[in-house]
Amino acid sequence: MSLLLPAVARAAERISTLGPLEGGEYESAGTALADWIRSRVANRLPAPVIFVCTGNSRRSVLGAVLGNVAAVWYQLPGVHCYSGGTAPSALNRRTIATLCALGIEIEPTGELAHRGADGIENPIYRIRWGADAGESKGQMLDFSKHYGTPPNPHAEFAAVMVCDEADAGCPNVSGAAIRIPAKFVDPKVADDTAEEESTYAARRDQIGRFVFGAMAKAAHPANQQAAT
Repeated sequence: MSLLLPAVARAAERISTLGPLEGGEYESAGTALADWIRSRVANRLPAPVIFVCTGNSRRSVLGAVLGNVAAVWYQLPGVHCYSGGTAPSALNRRTIATLCALGIEIEPTGELAHRGADGIENPIYRIRWGADAGESKGQMLDFSKHYGTPPNPHAEFAAVMVCDEADAGCPNVSGAAIRIPAKFVDPKVADDTAEEESTYAARRDQIGRFVFGAMAKAAHPANQQAAT
């Protein structure tokens, strides 16, 4: 895929061959997301997706970045993914490291966003996965923020709730056209342990399988049905 950075394209190919997450909430959530995207694309409408977790520091960031990579991989130009939280903090350095391990380029812009309630410094990052830096689909600016904070869309988006706390604490997502629970265990359980790197990589790939599976089904529904 020439539209992705070479290392990111290799990572996308690897994740795509792992197959979607099957069974239970993940399968139904992936189908709901794919159906919504497909309906929007069929009607030539944009299909923005916001991944939501509590602190907007780990799982939501993984979902948004990998969702954008998957949208390029499966040639869904109308799909743009964003991240947000219910109690924003700052992008976690471990999240950044595990995405960089896929060849994604993440650099601080030197600017700071508003601090969350925890008072942690909240840098704004340029995150690039596209081979052409001029392509809007190839990069994004991201920082920890409430899910309703610009540049996130304020209406007609899909909200994917990727953690228990955000799912329980935010039963109604203002402006969302559809709300989809797809909860993942927080990798912070392994922070400052010998399993830290492997835990973040495993969670990254698990979320990657979810978003790649949904995007594949949205782009090629007939192939997905034939495979089941």
